[in-house]
Amino acid sequence: MIKNKQTVILIGLVIITIGSAFGMKSLVEKLNQTSSAAITSQKNYNNVVDVEGFAKNPYSYLGKEIQLKGVVSFVYPESQMIVLIDNKEYASCGVVTCAINQIPVAYSGSMPNVKDFVIATGKVSQSNDGKLLIKATEVKSQ
Repeated sequence: MIKNKQTVILIGLVIITIGSAFGMKSLVEKLNQTSSAAITSQKNYNNVVDVEGFAKNPYSYLGKEIQLKGVVSFVYPESQMIVLIDNKEYASCGVVTCAINQIPVAYSGSMPNVKDFVIATGKVSQSNDGKLLIKATEVKSQ
């Protein structure tokens, strides 16, 4: 009789294992479909660029749509501008005034707060005085 109980338990475990494997496969397939749909519904950007990466070769981005991530160091609602600094620089010094690189972002939407970590999506343009800025269509707090 003990032999039969062990066999029944073993068969039960095999059935559970096989069922779990099929369930996991189905779950993985659903997750892949969901993430593929989410990716195709968004604009195709190469990568999110941080302020430090952008500052290394800013003119290579001129005229291109990018996503720039950083920490808000200044907010100028009357001129619809914010300034982003690198998140690593901010983390190392703890204040928004210590950054070497500061990237201006023109944005007409709801302004984020100083010290917010954001991703600005927009086109890299050149102002009348020759300086680069991001003309953002979206600024999302992270």
